[in-house]
Amino acid sequence: MNILTHNGEKVNDFFENDQNFVKWTTKKKQNLVIADKMIDAGFGKRGILMRDCGTFLQYKICPDCHKSFISSANLCRDRLCPTCSWRLSLKRFAEMCAVMNSLNGYVLGCAGFLTLTVANCKPENLRYTIQKMNEDWNRMLASRKIKSLLLGWGKSLEITYNKEKNTFHPHFHIIILFDNFIEEGEINKLFRKAWDRSCRLPYEPITDFRLIDGSKESTATDNDKVFKAILETFKYSIKDKALEEMSVQTFRDFVNAIHNIRFVSFGGIIKNARKALDFKDDDADDENEIELDREKCTCGADLLKIICQWSFTEQQYKMFDL
Repeated sequence: MNILTHNGEKVNDFFENDQNFVKWTTKKKQNLVIADKMIDAGFGKRGILMRDCGTFLQYKICPDCHKSFISSANLCRDRLCPTCSWRLSLKRFAEMCAVMNSLNGYVLGCAGFLTLTVANCKPENLRYTIQKMNEDWNRMLASRKIKSLLLGWGKSLEITYNKEKNTFHPHFHIIILFDNFIEEGEINKLFRKAWDRSCRLPYEPITDFRLIDGSKESTATDNDKVFKAILETFKYSIKDKALEEMSVQTFRDFVNAIHNIRFVSFGGIIKNARKALDFKDDDADDENEIELDREKCTCGADLLKIICQWSFTEQQYKMFDL
């Protein structure tokens, strides 16, 4: 790796300890594993685009306070790309935090974190299971009793993988804002019955509802646990490790199963707030720039511009000063 210096300081030494840079490097290595699996599974074009993702980064660092950020990067924006799915989870989290901040001062009855599940399914049944879950969710929302309680909600689909049984477990994580305060046990019972009625399954599906501490008679942003719940809801759709563990056939089935499946959706005052903030309701990170292309750090120092290019032979980024 090239040794870059600034005022006698080794820039490379800084990068070795920079968590942001370490994260990009880790994700790029995972990206190559999934890209190869894409190609092996018959999705050659997507795999080739994914291999090229994140090969070029424009990095900026402050020589005084050592703040750093990526100002631009070439991204494939494939939802299964480890780099892009990581970026997308950060985007979703940031947008939901902005939504909650925009609701600051709006008095809520309470806020909660709801998980809705069904039984594990085989790869060939995954698409049908997800589609049915979405239909069941819409049916539950149409219930007069449920509809009258909800002020707003943000829902995310997560899929976990059981390697030993070769099954998938799709489930919803949902942030819910309520008009009135309801006891946790009471509302958990209500959702359990409503989800059971909506799913129309020969067994009772598992639900879990937890009030977010501090939400009683509070504003939307009074408690940090609201943001922790947001992070839990929108952290990822499927873990990179799960994709790596799948056989090529199972991976092919999974890719086909989630084609055009929407992973996030919103309703009520959350949806209205997103519209007011001009956020798009999609699964893509469509920003051309990662962060503002500023010339100076917040401390006032001039930022150093560095190009990081991925070396496929060395499996690491090489740095070039601009």
